[in-house]
Amino acid sequence: MRAKACDRGAVDESTRSSWRRGSKCESHGCVEVSIRPDAVSIRDSKITNGPELAYSHTAWAAFIGAVKIGEFD
Repeated sequence: MRAKACDRGAVDESTRSSWRRGSKCESHGCVEVSIRPDAVSIRDSKITNGPELAYSHTAWAAFIGAVKIGEFD
């Protein structure tokens, strides 16, 4: 699963999704996820205007599936 850095200047604001943080996050030391038409982006919640990592929807689904079966426990 390879990520690519998003060029923030190239993001079309009309397609920008809102950012979501995990329900277990009680501080600003979490990651945020934005589901977009072309990719799933991830960023550090402490640096909201910093870099983002973008994954394909297929790669993101594989990651979520692995988390659900405990592959990273």
